[in-house]
Amino acid sequence: MTPERNFIKGRKLTGLPVIALDMGSELGEVKEIIYEPREQKILAVLLEEGGWIKGAKIVTWQDLQHIGEDAVTVKGSEVVLDSNSQKDLQELCRDRVSLKGFKVLTEKGAELGIIEDILFNPSTGEIVGYELSRGLVQDLLDGRWEAFLPDNMVIGDNTVLIPEGQAQISQPESG
Repeated sequence: MTPERNFIKGRKLTGLPVIALDMGSELGEVKEIIYEPREQKILAVLLEEGGWIKGAKIVTWQDLQHIGEDAVTVKGSEVVLDSNSQKDLQELCRDRVSLKGFKVLTEKGAELGIIEDILFNPSTGEIVGYELSRGLVQDLLDGRWEAFLPDNMVIGDNTVLIPEGQAQISQPESG
């Protein structure tokens, strides 16, 4: 049984403008999603990379009001934070981790695919699964697959290990 289709792919969020509801102004564009794979939760969105002097511009997940088809809304410009303003924000931007490109293997060594994207609940920011590639030819023939992985997965340096039979994998719905 796969989870209800109450999720969207991470790449659908990337590139969307972030709009302040109080002024109607565009504050930036989502460049990247910052998430914690072990907690399976989105923590923030990156609007602009930082440098030596100026920190990265981010908006924490709890400050996002709505994720729409064409834009992300926030209350106002005050929710855009400079990562240099707080140590935990600095660490969040510096140490961000992505599972993209990680192999997903069962404990018995069967490869299920390579992680290409996250699947997340737009209401909670919870990562509910991952989009898997099985190689260019297979992706062209069948499309990419959706994998709903168990909480007890083990995340290594470039591999995600799951207990045998615990992943729920489905071919994506067309459309």
